[in-house]
Amino acid sequence: MAIDRGEPPQKTLTAVTILLNDINDNAPQFEKSSYDFWIAENSPPGTVVGSLRAIDPDDGDNAKLDFRVFGGQDAKLFDIENDPNQEGVVKILTRTEFDYEAKINKFSVELQASSGQLSSTVPVKIHVSDVNDNRPQLKDFLVLISTFESEASDISIGSVPAFDPDHNATLEHYLEENDVISVEEFSGKFSLKATFRRQINMEQKACVSDGPNTECSRAQIVYISVNDEALRQSVTLHFHDITIDEFLDFQVYRRFLDSLTSVSAKWIQENFRIFSIKLEDSDSLHISFFVSVDDNILR
Repeated sequence: MAIDRGEPPQKTLTAVTILLNDINDNAPQFEKSSYDFWIAENSPPGTVVGSLRAIDPDDGDNAKLDFRVFGGQDAKLFDIENDPNQEGVVKILTRTEFDYEAKINKFSVELQASSGQLSSTVPVKIHVSDVNDNRPQLKDFLVLISTFESEASDISIGSVPAFDPDHNATLEHYLEENDVISVEEFSGKFSLKATFRRQINMEQKACVSDGPNTECSRAQIVYISVNDEALRQSVTLHFHDITIDEFLDFQVYRRFLDSLTSVSAKWIQENFRIFSIKLEDSDSLHISFFVSVDDNILR
């Protein structure tokens, strides 16, 4: 508005447009303060792990963003790629193949979004998820069962020693049909079907499956019936630096019986009835057995 000094004063009004130019005074910001992504193991290099978005409040060229892997102890394992269809979105890609069963299956990187001299960073964790890519493992094993005379049959006798390196594997267990023990399909636990007053020594086929893969082995089932006379005539040996599981290894158990048969040329492995294996004082394994020939307990 302009006014002159005349009488009466005259004035004129006009419109004035003021243009405000943007300057790059805002740092870009990621949508989250941190990110967690998951990738399946064995995914090929170049697999997209996940996408991140950053926003810059500035306008035009001042809002253009550049991304880079800024740091993190595992930065060399990952790359980034701008999403051509979405402004301000960047994708993280793998540069190698990962294995869930490796010692390390969680990785850390740091991404930076910059606009001119202004920038911000965000931590990213990448987790490797398990897939069923390993076969279950099952070696030949021994099932040693001992009952005292008319003891009930509902005693604990262990389970199938199967193992699968895959964290997500569901195992199914199978045992060749027999009169002594059965196996629960999913837990792998053995159940005693009945008690007997005689020794039973038999070899059965045992299998474990994780779905696509099945492994089978030999299960040596040894059933020992113990009475008062057997306890009186039994012998207990003490061993150090060996665990129960190590002793029950198929080959270790066989070698132990071989060493016992060397005492007399008249005796064979089946004459030795091992009925107790206990770990005492943390480092002493006590193995108790008696000798029976033609169902007669030797004194």
